[in-house]
Amino acid sequence: MLHKFIGRGYVMPYLDWIGKKAVVNHHNEIHYRMLNVDLEKSVRPEVCNGNMIIHGDNLYALKALLPYYAGKCKFVYIDPPYNTGGDNQLWIYNDQVNDPEIREWLNKVVGKEMEDLSRHDKWLCMMYPRLQLLKKLLREDGFICVQIDDNEAANLRIIMDEIFLPSNYLATIYVQVRYAEKTLTQDMSFHKQIEQILVYRRSPKAKPKLKETEYNYEKFCWYVRELGPGRETVIGDKKVVIFQPDEYEIYKGEPSAQGLKEIWASGSVLNNNSSGRFFRDHLTGRKDVDGLGVLYKVYDIGDDGLGYRYFTGPKKASATRGKYYQGVPVEKLENGEEGEVITETPIPNFYDMAGDFGNCRHEGGVEFNSGKKPEKLIATLLKHFTEEGDIVVDSFGGSGTTAAVALKMKRRFITIEMGDHAYTHILPRLTRVVNGEDATGVTEEFNWRGGSGFVFCELGDSLFNELGLIKEGVTYLDLARHIFFTETGEPLGDISQNQQNFIGFGNGKLYYLFFDESGNETFLTQDIVDSLPPFDGRPKVIFADGCKVSSQYLEEKGIIFKQIPYEIKVK
Repeated sequence: MLHKFIGRGYVMPYLDWIGKKAVVNHHNEIHYRMLNVDLEKSVRPEVCNGNMIIHGDNLYALKALLPYYAGKCKFVYIDPPYNTGGDNQLWIYNDQVNDPEIREWLNKVVGKEMEDLSRHDKWLCMMYPRLQLLKKLLREDGFICVQIDDNEAANLRIIMDEIFLPSNYLATIYVQVRYAEKTLTQDMSFHKQIEQILVYRRSPKAKPKLKETEYNYEKFCWYVRELGPGRETVIGDKKVVIFQPDEYEIYKGEPSAQGLKEIWASGSVLNNNSSGRFFRDHLTGRKDVDGLGVLYKVYDIGDDGLGYRYFTGPKKASATRGKYYQGVPVEKLENGEEGEVITETPIPNFYDMAGDFGNCRHEGGVEFNSGKKPEKLIATLLKHFTEEGDIVVDSFGGSGTTAAVALKMKRRFITIEMGDHAYTHILPRLTRVVNGEDATGVTEEFNWRGGSGFVFCELGDSLFNELGLIKEGVTYLDLARHIFFTETGEPLGDISQNQQNFIGFGNGKLYYLFFDESGNETFLTQDIVDSLPPFDGRPKVIFADGCKVSSQYLEEKGIIFKQIPYEIKVK
């Protein structure tokens, strides 16, 4: 483990491993590929609302998604291989890194060093560029949750700190996945019952939804009755009325919104809120002045709307502690009627879902013996980190649980799977969900009766060949998306209504593309230049096969010409 300086005097630990230099920027070197829609496998694509199943290597699929979805996805959940180190050669579902496809990829990217890689080196090489691409897909207010066990949890935490920054780490959620009495194999020294979910945000703009519960009035059962006028004074710049023991009564009654909660003014309370600090700074030690067992009515303090707060001093000469009495906070009363007030509490970092894991085998109508997650787990995460309509991404699709739950909760989904499970598990499962034929999992909780749709995509070829030339079959829209994204870093919007070959505005520039799908050459001519809107201070960047206009005239018109394909960024 090494350390590097990241600013403001903070030194962050980071991992170095064999192959890291080759993969740390590999996500930038991957060429943009096409996504080919298979209409026969798609279900109700006309109302899919962006829902997408992609069959193909998730490294290339994630890169292909950027021109469409960079900075637009609210939530990422992935359940990558745990890298348990077993002997089975199947990479995808048996959690180790010896799959022939992965070895081939590592050999190309890492080179000769690949032969020296440990299974942990291989896993890190696999994960790092994929996490980089997932980060690019996230909105500024987005979140990523990665489920893992202790084989790679420590390594994962460090590389996620490196990619997302330590300040954006929010929590580790611990999930009980099996009961103590259920063993995996008899020759294990330790029985794994817990898995971990690392939670990161894209930026400080991301705010999770806290757990909502009905506000409990049980402790608001104390009432104060003033029996005398008391003595008015000023303590700590606040008006205070001091009541002697025979001038007041504190009694316990029925809990209600009008009741008070009794709180000892001691320990951390003395530092954590205004009432505790007031007692600490101004009432401690006043028993020698005011006597024992007095009641202080302190005005202009508290968040309960009463305009005052009651404090009691010590009742014994040897005592130092006192109490204060707090009403129901105003914000709680304003959120609903008595008995229906909703309060927010922190999100738990432990969930016992051993029973759900044990019973999820048949959820969705598909069996998935290695690594299937219960719908309840995904629903719990989506409740805290998403809203209806948000885009949810799962790049290790498996059996399609994340996508299924997203549909049932009226979120949009993108799921990627490189194995045949895209056909045998995800496609039939989501077809049943769309058709309202899946009664398992969280269907009843969210009253799902079917709806929406999805497109099924095969990961296609790169837009460019090994010489950097545009391949046959590339459409105008494909090339426009690539150009706009590589030039601006932003996804291309809808260009169906654009005129004069205008594709979009970004980085302070207007972008135009002249490209003929049939292979005919396109040229920028003076007639075309003169037909464009006048220069308004925003340069026009125009892509075409050639230019028949002088550089001087282009400069006068505020035009930057870029030749296809040679001046297109090949990514």
